[in-house]
Amino acid sequence: MKQLFNTLPFTKITKKDYLLIVPLAERIVSKFIFLKLKAWELIGEYPSLHSKAHITVNHDPNIDAFIFEEKLAYYQRKLSFADAFEIAISGFDYFKHHANSYTIYAKVKIDVTVKSRLSNFQHMFPKGAVKIPHITIAKTISKKKYDILWAYFEKLNFECSFYADKITVLETPTRKFNNLPMRQKADIGLMSAKICQQIYEN
Repeated sequence: MKQLFNTLPFTKITKKDYLLIVPLAERIVSKFIFLKLKAWELIGEYPSLHSKAHITVNHDPNIDAFIFEEKLAYYQRKLSFADAFEIAISGFDYFKHHANSYTIYAKVKIDVTVKSRLSNFQHMFPKGAVKIPHITIAKTISKKKYDILWAYFEKLNFECSFYADKITVLETPTRKFNNLPMRQKADIGLMSAKICQQIYEN
């Protein structure tokens, strides 16, 4: 039977999505599991319920794997000279995407150090760098669900902090064609991580 068109582009996806994140200390992740479950009690299922809490640094979507490998080598060189730094979380805020779509998140305190890191990241990742660092609680929820959750989170006193000592790279086949979960590709350690951790623990 004669093939009418080339099916290869539809059966072999070579492009991937990459996410660079600051992973949270496990004790902080536990706090966010509680917050997400509280949100579930109030509004039921929502898109980010099962996502592990993290801070997104940069998003490289829909690019060829070999191109990202070159980028990764560059990221590793640059980040190896960045010091580990303390991140403080305080309170909550939200993004309004349009009339019926909201995201509620925990706020990262923007002190001098964090502001400096953000500036470094924006120079390093000029296209996909996140401008407002945050930890998502409930993503792209309806106005009705937002009203219920915000009544709770707006008044909730929440503060914690941890040292960021690495950047984790996640990858998945491009989400233009699927919704597979992202998997860990690499960790990039930050400079002086062990020293900073010792200071923080003491």
